[in-house]
Amino acid sequence: MIHIKLSRIDFIFDYFLEIFTKPITIFKKKIKIFPIYRLIIIKYQLNNISTFLNFLRFRHGNEKLDQVDAIHAHGEVLAYEFMFLSLTQDIPLIYSFHGLPPNAVPQLSNNKRNALYGEVSLVLVNTLAAKQQVIAVGCPSEKVVVLPQGLPLDDFPFVPRQAPITDSPLHLLTIGRFHREKGTAYALLALCRLLKRGLNVCWNFVGSGPERQRLIALAGKLHLTRRVTFHEALELEDIRALYQKSHLFVLPSLGNRRPLDWVETQGVVLQEAQASGSNPIATLV
Repeated sequence: MIHIKLSRIDFIFDYFLEIFTKPITIFKKKIKIFPIYRLIIIKYQLNNISTFLNFLRFRHGNEKLDQVDAIHAHGEVLAYEFMFLSLTQDIPLIYSFHGLPPNAVPQLSNNKRNALYGEVSLVLVNTLAAKQQVIAVGCPSEKVVVLPQGLPLDDFPFVPRQAPITDSPLHLLTIGRFHREKGTAYALLALCRLLKRGLNVCWNFVGSGPERQRLIALAGKLHLTRRVTFHEALELEDIRALYQKSHLFVLPSLGNRRPLDWVETQGVVLQEAQASGSNPIATLV
């Protein structure tokens, strides 16, 4: 394991300390990174100062990096940050694309995206839909490889499900981030309709996110407090128990009209639910 400081305060302090203690070493390192730095800011029209700070972060030639064959990053922002380590140390960068960030989460600017997808060695996606999305944001198609995502079935043992007996509730389950794009608010409205039709339904929601308190308030406003439970930070054992208890698993994710907004690319929870014996229901997105 190689520890790299990502805090700008830390490496800026270290840099100025080295200027006074090791001026010759600093000069040699600047000679090495300066041509790469100039090429990147001119090629992709990046901000001079922030780009220089990113290069400065990875200025050290750590001898342990000689043992590194590739850098693997999850998430666009992290991949962009480590692009500079990839360039300065000449190490291939592999990025696993899991879809665009939700609207509430900051995204890379177009220039930074162009730099990332221009310099990344390989982009891994788990579905054809994800491949189309990452190509749409500027990744060359020849850099994208579809690597289907499987499921450890031992973690989600199949339990046959029986229809609820008389007076027993129908148990529904949804697992996902509490963001608008996940459609949880519409699930609560759907639950209101089910109850009005006389169905005995209970619904468990598992996740975390900025919409959590708003959704809890909405459930109270709709008089669903006794029918819904919001869970957060559950262990695998608890999640497995909810899967096995639920008759139906619902993934109510929303679609987006704009092609560069977040959309569901796979929904692994659907696979987990199906493997556990819960019948999955999903929106057409």
